Amino acid sequence: MAKYRFVYANFWSDDKVMDMSAAEKLCFLYMLTNSQTTQIGIYPINIRKAAFEMGMAAPKVEECFRVLQEEGIIRLSEQTGEMAIRHWGRFNFTRGGKPVEDCVEKELSLVKDVSLVSFVAAHIPHGRIRSLYDTCTLRDQKEKENGKKTELNRTESCPAVVQFWEKLFGPASQAVEQGLLDWCSALSEELVIEALKRSHEADKPYAYVQKVLSSWQAEGRTSLGDVQNKTERAGAAPLYEPLVLDIEAGEGIG
Repeated sequence: MAKYRFVYANFWSDDKVMDMSAAEKLCFLYMLTNSQTTQIGIYPINIRKAAFEMGMAAPKVEECFRVLQEEGIIRLSEQTGEMAIRHWGRFNFTRGGKPVEDCVEKELSLVKDVSLVSFVAAHIPHGRIRSLYDTCTLRDQKEKENGKKTELNRTESCPAVVQFWEKLFGPASQAVEQGLLDWCSALSEELVIEALKRSHEADKPYAYVQKVLSSWQAEGRTSLGDVQNKTERAGAAPLYEPLVLDIEAGEGIG
């Protein structure tokens, strides 16, 4: 939590500030000086708390924040509730040294939406502190790339039947995955996938799949063709034997 923040005397004569409404000036000044501010210019912001502390209505605060974001003065993250101040580094890194660098590095590691880091870093003069921002951004990019590679490798190595399950029902537990693979060994992958197609509306899909596959196994059906032939025959079979009357022989109804 910040104890104090610098506000330059020329704040009020800045071109962008002079174009702001009174409410927008108050909100911007609040962003620069409230107790939640950090050394890095990125921190979680609570609209209701801000409104209470400034004595403004929350909808008005939201409107001012939106205007300031559209002007490129701040950036808000809807996903994480964090806010970044664009020119924070220009006015708040007048001094450096090991304590400041350690504080910056620690606070950067706590940022949830790392896109905010590059937003602030773009306006920090090159030097040791700027390099900490750049390192944080590069590390996040590498982690995302490694995550994509891991997911791609998993997808490429994941059996088709498990991929099909996850497409219908989400991530498969280890027990479900092993069970599906065991059924593939016992029957065939195409049969297991066919059973999955028939179970997508069941309340307990895995139990339903097991029941269907057990039935097919008991009937000796080991291929998709066997199942389809059974379905076709069942569809072609009449529901009842037609009643044929021999009128010439005097047969009739009644």
